[in-house]
Amino acid sequence: MSDRLLVQNSKAMQAILQATQAEVEASRQVAIQSQRLAEKMMKDSVAMKTIALLTTFFLPGTSFAAILSMPFFNGDPWLKASNRIWIWLALTIPSTLLCFMFYLTWSHRESKRKAATAQDLELQLQNASIGNT
Repeated sequence: MSDRLLVQNSKAMQAILQATQAEVEASRQVAIQSQRLAEKMMKDSVAMKTIALLTTFFLPGTSFAAILSMPFFNGDPWLKASNRIWIWLALTIPSTLLCFMFYLTWSHRESKRKAATAQDLELQLQNASIGNT
């Protein structure tokens, strides 16, 4: 009778071991897919930042060029003169610099916020692991 119990117990343990191995393999596959997804998201993030920086560079100049070329400036001979490009430069350069300063400030604050969030999460995980032991 005890031999039968030992055989049944052994078969049950073997089934549990196989199920655990299958679960570990599935978890490993999920981790690999998550890593690939994170890498793709990082590439997309870099592309989006590049587009944002290019827009920051060109948008003020094109906006002021469009405004200064509107018909209501045609009646003023002072603004109509072709040697008055300095007006466009005087508007574009400071606004472009202001846009870049805003972007850099926002980016710096966002980096600090992400670092603080990551640090808080790490502390929570440490506290949870200490509480479980």
